[in-house]
Amino acid sequence: MKKVYIIPWYKTKKDDVWYQLISDFFESKWINAVIVDIKWEKQIMSQYVEQFIKQITDFKDEIYILGFSFWAFIAFLSNRILNPRMQFLCSLSPFFKNDLKHLKKPWLRFYWKRRMDDFKTFSFDELVKNIDSKTFILAWDNEYFSLIKRSKIANKKIKNSELHILEWVDHNLNDIRYLQTLEKLIKTL
Repeated sequence: MKKVYIIPWYKTKKDDVWYQLISDFFESKWINAVIVDIKWEKQIMSQYVEQFIKQITDFKDEIYILGFSFWAFIAFLSNRILNPRMQFLCSLSPFFKNDLKHLKKPWLRFYWKRRMDDFKTFSFDELVKNIDSKTFILAWDNEYFSLIKRSKIANKKIKNSELHILEWVDHNLNDIRYLQTLEKLIKTL
């Protein structure tokens, strides 16, 4: 069975309209959509990944993953465990060990020490070596420099990837242009 796991972003609800739209895009291609239920409060990235993996109903399924921003990070980290057929990394957050020294100080102050220590365990260069999945990387042209840079590096290092830089789109998955681009990509499956 084909299944896409859609990882909702922070403080959104599983029944928000844009998740239903994205689910419908996949279901029109006969891919069952599962909107993941993550408990966000006071957790670290490793715990988010564990929560996500526990919701996989059958590891024999043909798995697709879609994550946005910080939650694209979860999709990326889970790749080594799930080896999905395809992943959609939308505005992939630059919080890998390799990125931390380049981030703006206010970004770093936002996260407490336990979360920062967890970020330091994730080396992009090591993790990317094991990714064979078809990967769509989406970002908007006015993202923070470090996010655009991470997206471009990911595109170069992931063997089977496509980078889509969207113009005049906000850092917001429910932006109509973001949704239209996702719909076009999903229609090609």
